[in-house]
Amino acid sequence: MEEIGPDLPSWLEAVLGRLRFYRRREPDSEFARRLDSLLSKMANQASSTARADTLDRFLRACLASLLDAAHSKPELHAHQADLAVLCGLACEALDTDRDDRPLIFVADGMRTLEEGAPWAIRVPGRVVFLAAMVAAGPEDEIPAAAIRLTNDLAAAVGLDHLIQAVENGLLGN
Repeated sequence: MEEIGPDLPSWLEAVLGRLRFYRRREPDSEFARRLDSLLSKMANQASSTARADTLDRFLRACLASLLDAAHSKPELHAHQADLAVLCGLACEALDTDRDDRPLIFVADGMRTLEEGAPWAIRVPGRVVFLAAMVAAGPEDEIPAAAIRLTNDLAAAVGLDHLIQAVENGLLGN
C-alpha cells in the first residue's frame, strides 16, 4: 500500500487505521480491493484530503450511507423514518452548533430502534460528536471519537456501505 502523507488530520489517520484493520480481517474481499484503490488515489492527491471541508464531506457521507443502508438492508428497513429524523438532526447540528444533546434526547426516545439495529442509532450522534471534538476537543481524544464512529457505522451498515461513505467523503465522488 502506498504512503498517503504525514499531514493527515488525526481523525482521518484514525479512520484509515480502522479501515486497514478491517482489511486485514478480509484481505481478499471487495472491501480490501476498494480500500487499496482509495489509498492509492489518496496518495496521488494527498493535499486535497487535508482540506478543511474534508471532515464535513466525510461526516455527511457517513449519514448518507446510513440512510442508503436503511433502504437496502432488511434489518434497518423498518427503521428508515427514525434514522431519517436522527440524520436530519445531525445535519442541522453540523450546520449550526455541533451540539449532539438534542439528537441524543430524540434517540433515547427511540429505544425500539436498538432492537433491530443497535449500532445504527448511534451513528448520527457519533457524527456530531466527532465534528465537535475536531472543532474544540482535546486533540488526543479525536482519534477515539473517529474510531467509535467508524466502528458503529461498520456494524450498522457493513463494510460495503462503509467504504462507499469513505470514498464519497474523502474523494468527493
